[in-house]
Amino acid sequence: MNLRNLFVSLLFGAAATSVAVANPVSSGEDKTAGKQQASLQKIKHWPQDSQKAAKAMVEKYGKPDETTDSMWIWNDNGDWKRTIVYSEPVDHNFPMPHKDVLE
Repeated sequence: MNLRNLFVSLLFGAAATSVAVANPVSSGEDKTAGKQQASLQKIKHWPQDSQKAAKAMVEKYGKPDETTDSMWIWNDNGDWKRTIVYSEPVDHNFPMPHKDVLE
């Protein structure tokens, strides 16, 4: 029995507990998953590499702390001060010329 059901049971009796169990409140995880899906819809116009990087970061760190049309930013995640996924690749020449979407 979770804390909410225990409180309802103490306040209103056992009958109210069965109602509370039969009609549970949506979990925070359901709401978070819905918000993440909505956020991912905002980048559907990004190039495929940028979308893949953004999805990987959401899976690892959760929703970004800041978003713009051209980048998503996570602050103080893991060992990093900041992680940025760019919508458009950035030219990078070391150790050989290539394009980056993740900083």
